[in-house]
This record gives sequence, structure tokens and C-alpha cells, in this order.
Amino acid sequence: MVERVPAAEPRGRAWIARCALVVAIAVAAFVFARTGRFVPERVNDTAGYTDFDFRSWKGVLTSIRTPGYPLLLRAIGLISASPTAVPVAHFVLFAAAVWLFFEALRQMTGRCWLSLWIAACLLSSAIFVTYNRTIATDTPGGAIGVLSAALLLFWTVRPRLALLLAIGGATVAGWLIRPVGVFLVVWIPLVGAWLVAWRSHSSLTDPSAPPADARPTPAGAFLRLSLTAVIPLMVWIGLRGALFGHWGVACFDGYNLIGLAGQFVTPETTARLSPDQRQVVEAALASRAERRKGGAWFLDEPPLHYLRLEYNHDDTIWKDYLPPARQVVGDEPLALNAFLGGMARTIIASQPLDYCVWLVKATRQAVRKVFSDTLQYPVSLALLLVGVVFYLTLPLRPPPSGDAMQTLATLRLVAVLAVSYAVLNLLCTIPFVPPRERMTDAAALWGPPLLAAWVASLVSRCRHRGAAAVNSPASGS
Repeated sequence: MVERVPAAEPRGRAWIARCALVVAIAVAAFVFARTGRFVPERVNDTAGYTDFDFRSWKGVLTSIRTPGYPLLLRAIGLISASPTAVPVAHFVLFAAAVWLFFEALRQMTGRCWLSLWIAACLLSSAIFVTYNRTIATDTPGGAIGVLSAALLLFWTVRPRLALLLAIGGATVAGWLIRPVGVFLVVWIPLVGAWLVAWRSHSSLTDPSAPPADARPTPAGAFLRLSLTAVIPLMVWIGLRGALFGHWGVACFDGYNLIGLAGQFVTPETTARLSPDQRQVVEAALASRAERRKGGAWFLDEPPLHYLRLEYNHDDTIWKDYLPPARQVVGDEPLALNAFLGGMARTIIASQPLDYCVWLVKATRQAVRKVFSDTLQYPVSLALLLVGVVFYLTLPLRPPPSGDAMQTLATLRLVAVLAVSYAVLNLLCTIPFVPPRERMTDAAALWGPPLLAAWVASLVSRCRHRGAAAVNSPASGS
């Protein structure tokens, strides 16, 4: 069945929709101001960004943080020294990304009001509503995700070099601001190739669209987008590897891994470690015993109990393993990361089944949290309830056509964006850190828009059925 995508709607409607989106953003700003979401909040990670050392290239390239967000904080500081400047800047960045996504989706689908409805619901995403006020990478990372999707849609409609370079810039910003954003390097080529294939199989009536021979094939799109996304990442990793011997985005993978593996290490594995590693593990186990006496959460549970692994991940790094590791290798982040990472990989290699148990439990927990955390917000919950009511009250119907089919095609597009974004995001998270709320909220960025598109498809089917009933011969007898 061919998915029909109509021509762009009249310009007058587009400007009315733009004004409506401005109103939605203004309402969101008013709600944020009234609920204290423009009051900055420092979190555990904040000091690592505000105190980032830009005095030397070595400090930049070997830090446990990537320089993207510290650079953003410096840019904000040049504009305003107000305490509310950071949350306001987060809001502006996310709102601007939502605006661009609305314009891109409107061009891609030709559906003005549907694009407005879907884009406006991004303003209720948890990564925006909950984390806008925190001086951390969560909301800017979400803004980059929305921006990347918008640029992909623009490029699919108009495959221009400038847009391709902009996609590359957004990808770099994604992993420089938030290292887990490295999943964009995979997400962008895959989704871009799918979008090109989807558009080529759609019945387009946009006269301004480039001719078929000027548009890339799905394979060509995948290759172009892959090179655009991968080359800057390889340059960054290669530079760090050649100069300092660390082949990664930031010097923090070892810290995160020991926070997991260091919790389920057995005496048999400890005996096989090097003397320095064994010394650190023994000191870490003694520290954990002291924390257990102090009533630390879940330490009386079995080593592979999920909540024990999640709630003690940070303390395992900073209180149990890092102090004795500093006594062995010193305070340099590069050496510490290499030492902790090597020890963690040795433990995992000795206990692969335990690590697999962790992966299974963390995946189950991540899926649960993506759904539960999304639905705890009023807009998402309301969308789900409305959708369920429409679905349960719809009688059996023939396959949709016309406007309903066009809305269904847009639902499919948003579903591909949402599911692929969540899956690839979590695949880069679960092997290293527990899927806490800020991780699953980041993965569930597209949850509200997906629910909005689903409700719109159900409403469209109701309208189609009602129109068919009115125009049927029986209705005139």
C-alpha cells in the first residue's frame, strides 16, 4: 500500500500554526517560571562542568568530562551572569529545536496542524520538564536529539551539502556535550536511510521537491550520513589515542565499569588479579563493609540484586575504589581511568555470566522505566487515556484511506524516530551504568510525540468513518 503524503498546506495556515507554537512555548515558559524551573539546581556532576580545565590541550583531552557542555556554560556566562541564565538558555535551546522540528515535519509530511500537535507535545518530554533547571547535560542533550531529527527531515526533503554539514555539527555537539550521545553516530545514518526509503515510496505531490534522479538512494544516504557522523568522531578518538593512549570519547568509561563490576567481584576473581589490583579490591571491600554498617541501601541484598547494583553504583566508584586506586596510580584522570577500566574488564572476563545477568536485569528495568516515567507526566498520561478511549470505542473498520492514511503514515514516521532513538540510546547506556531516571528519561524523549501521533491517527479514523457514514447510500434513504 502506498503511503500518501500531501502537498504543503497553504502559507496562511502555516503562519497560524507557527503562532500557535509560539503560544505553546510561551505557556510552557510561564509554567516553568511559576513552578521554579528557571531556578538553577546544582547536581553531583555540576562541578565537573563549571570547573573544567581549559588551560591546556592535555587537560581538555584527558578530562573525565567532554568539553561541549563546559563551553556552553562559558558562552552563557558571556551573555549573562544571572543565576537563571543557564535554565533559561536550556529552555531557549530546547524550544528552538522544537520549532525546527515542527518546520521539518511540516515540510516532510505536508501536514501543518498535525506537525504542530506532534512538535508541541515535545515540550512535555521529561528530559525537558524535569531537568531544564539542573546545571547538567540532560536538557541540552535532548535538544540536540530533537535538532538532529529536524535536520535529518530537512535533508531528506532537500539533500543539500549545507544541511549535511549541519547534521555533522549536531552529531559532534551530541557526543561533546553528553558522551552517551555517541549513539547518534549510528542513529542518524540508519534513520536517514529509512527516511529516504520511506519518502521514495510515498506519493508526493510537492512540486518544489527535487527530481527523483537528484535525490539519494537509501544506500547513498546511509553512506553520506555515516561518513558525516563517523569522521569527526574518529578524528577525536584518534587524536586522544595517538597522544595519550586512550581510545574513547572521554576518560570515564573505566570509572563507570568498575562501579558495576566492582560490586559483584568474587574472592576467586580477586585472587587472580595483579597485586596492585588486588590491593585496591581488598580496600574497596573493606570500605563497603563500613558503608554496610552505616546502613547503606540494599548492601544486605545478594551481589546481583538490581537495586543494590543501581543504588550503590556511584558510592562504589567514589568511596570504595577511587581512594585506594589513587594511592596506587596517583591523581591523573587518564591513569586512574585506565587502571579502573583494566581491573573492571578483568573482573568481567572472569565472571561473564554475572555481567550477562546485569545486562538482562538492566534491560528489563530500562524498558519498564521508559514506559512508567513517561506516563507519570500529565500530558503523556492524558494522551494515553484519550487514545485508549478512542481505540476501545472504534468499531471494526476497513483499512483507512485519504486523510486517515496520511496521518497513519506520519505516525509510522514518528514511531521509527521514537523507538530507534530509545533503543540505541539505551544500548550505549546499559553496558556501563544503571538505567536511572535521567538515562531512561533521555531515551524516552520522543514518548509524548509518539502518543500524540497515535491519538491523531485514531481521531482521523473516526472522522473518516463518520464522513463515510454520512456519504453512504444508506444515510440518504
